[in-house]
Amino acid sequence: MLVAMLGFMTSCGDDDKTNTELLTQHNWKAKKVTSSVGTESTDGVDEIRFTFNTNGAFTFTAITADQSVAGTWDFNSGETAVNVTPSSGDAFSIEINSLTDDELNLTYDSNIYDLEPVN
Repeated sequence: MLVAMLGFMTSCGDDDKTNTELLTQHNWKAKKVTSSVGTESTDGVDEIRFTFNTNGAFTFTAITADQSVAGTWDFNSGETAVNVTPSSGDAFSIEINSLTDDELNLTYDSNIYDLEPVN
């Protein structure tokens, strides 16, 4: 019985991270991008970066650094999407398909981004 209790206590420990913790614990880089027509790209996509900071700051950098968007972010009510308000331009939403310690899969502008941690 003691062994069962110890197993339960360790499984309910500090390993359970919130979505905010999972999203902000890394800067994320693309490992694959799938276009709206199903074309998959892996060459050079590792320059694509998404950064979500705990203070609500957001940065998206496309393949070239001059294609960068900065602003603020927050979750929608179900934490299934990130609402982004750029410093300039219109607000938009990024759908979260999956989020774990070492994987982030997003849909933005009809493209699917498979991301992995940079750090």
